[in-house]
Amino acid sequence: MHISPRFLISGALARILKRPPSSRPGAVDPAYCYGVGIRHLAMAQKCGMAGVPKVVAELGVGRSLGAGLVFLLAGSEHLIALDERDFLERDRLLAMFDGLVELFRAGARPNTADNFPSFEPPKLLLTERVGELRADLERFVTTGHSRFITYLAPWQTGELPRADFLFSHAVLQQVRNLDKTWRDIAAIMSPGGYTTHQFDMTSFGTSKVWNGHWAYPEWAWKLGLAEEKGLYLNRQPFSGHVEHAKRHARVVWAAGVELDGGLKPSQLAKRWRSLNENDARTHGGFVVATPDESR
Repeated sequence: MHISPRFLISGALARILKRPPSSRPGAVDPAYCYGVGIRHLAMAQKCGMAGVPKVVAELGVGRSLGAGLVFLLAGSEHLIALDERDFLERDRLLAMFDGLVELFRAGARPNTADNFPSFEPPKLLLTERVGELRADLERFVTTGHSRFITYLAPWQTGELPRADFLFSHAVLQQVRNLDKTWRDIAAIMSPGGYTTHQFDMTSFGTSKVWNGHWAYPEWAWKLGLAEEKGLYLNRQPFSGHVEHAKRHARVVWAAGVELDGGLKPSQLAKRWRSLNENDARTHGGFVVATPDESR
């Protein structure tokens, strides 16, 4: 069986000792966040979104607001930053902001060759409000108040502001209740808005095999997920994520990327043995959707 004894043991110890989860991992590198923000903007524009959205929301900002700050620097008027709880490392936000400004001023091209999906970066102009945005970010760091950023961690269903564009990057595979999350996404999107999501269906170190997380029986998976990292994976395959999106929005583009190797469906746990060959090989995916006006 392709399961990790360390994963199970650390989970059991965390449950017995009641260890609190550590802070959620997340990207704090300006170049990485620059590429993420531009990738989501480019994919939405490729599917019909015009220009830079006025109000943008990011779901699952983690330790950094970097990808959302890209939109403010490109001309968006407001950023709504959402997370399940407060993971934000405020002492690093100004360095992130300054690093992003340097990339904008240098006209840096994000890495497009090694990332999925491939895209052509749009030509972006740095906003004239750089000084105003930086001063506002300083105020946010010291007081928690901001004119340009609404930070909701956790966010409350029923009290969600509207956004013209919402995105998440390698987040929805860690959501416990996908239906509720997609209902909230649908509630946030303004009429005519867009939402983009990149998915990571790998095992996140829970197995030595990239798709080995599907080999765990339910009891073992629940035990391992109590580990001190605070990790949660819903283990949905890409087809499952697309299906959840279709229940609450109109999917206009969806594509997965397959990886050779890994386990075959016959080697997976009973719950996942019915996955088709494509789903079992799909380690990443991307979805672009708009509000379903018929609902």
